[in-house]
Amino acid sequence: MTPRKLAFIVAALAFGLVACDSSDDPIDSGTASDSGVATDGDVPTDSDVPTDADVPTDADVPTDSGVVTDSAVTGDATTAAVGCEGMPATDLCFLREEEKLARDVYITLYESSGIRVFDNISRAEQSHTDSVLAILVARGIPDPVTDDTVGVFMNSVLDTLYTDLTTSGMMGDTEALLVGATIEDLDIHDIDMMETRTTDAEVLAMYAVLKCGSRNHMRSFISQLDRAGETYTPVYISPADFEAIISSPRESCGG
Repeated sequence: MTPRKLAFIVAALAFGLVACDSSDDPIDSGTASDSGVATDGDVPTDSDVPTDADVPTDADVPTDSGVVTDSAVTGDATTAAVGCEGMPATDLCFLREEEKLARDVYITLYESSGIRVFDNISRAEQSHTDSVLAILVARGIPDPVTDDTVGVFMNSVLDTLYTDLTTSGMMGDTEALLVGATIEDLDIHDIDMMETRTTDAEVLAMYAVLKCGSRNHMRSFISQLDRAGETYTPVYISPADFEAIISSPRESCGG
């Protein structure tokens, strides 16, 4: 195993411990980077309009020590801020920053690799985090994003993840695309778990749209990896679910 691949796996595992689209969400007009990663221009843009988002399960989010605990989401003071207590508020507050994490990682990887899919999906993630914000505002829940600068997070776990994921992704085009696939893999898994923690119809509708978008994002990254002769093995969703996603056409997710 090369040092580059090993470093990526370490970062992917760290991300696993922690722990879509709209009509104006053009995911896949991807152009190749100078290194020759294939474009994805034959894939239509997404038409999914998100209204909410995804948060990791209690089992997916570590404490700052890196040890997974059931209280990691609800017990982390940087996540369960005043006004974010209880479900689905805690999930929504974490989700607001988790969607920002995806956006920020993709912005950074686009700047380093020039692979267009990262630019397109970063704009999709912006719409996702904005949708979560709209729900927070409507319900009087405080916004955990007090500084929208790329790479800045109130949650210390997400702050560390940003550094780990971008460091791995900047090692090369393959590593960058693997980071993207891992993020979407985890997002789908997280939304599955979040759906079990609320009966709120509005929130559930948002989760459904965002999960649809994440499936489209997954298809985009896997298509790029396939064309580069690389493969991705799912870490969070089941192999059966993964195969069902990548073997089916892109979806119009609606809103």
